[in-house]
Amino acid sequence: MPNRIIRESLLEDARLKDLSLGARLLFFHLYLRADDFGRLNAGVTYVTNTAFPANRMKPDEIGKWLGELDQA
Repeated sequence: MPNRIIRESLLEDARLKDLSLGARLLFFHLYLRADDFGRLNAGVTYVTNTAFPANRMKPDEIGKWLGELDQA
């Protein structure tokens, strides 16, 4: 798994500021999971089971957040 450096400037990104809290958390989870080429499994079921397994988030909620990220 590649190492990632999260720069402070990412926290000031206007596109991220406009996202809901859940979508922002999901963004950082996906950012850290992506390989060196930015690829990852972004299927709703996979993301639901890996991003928030302890919280047992509903796939509909994850799908909504993925949609927000797609629009941003």
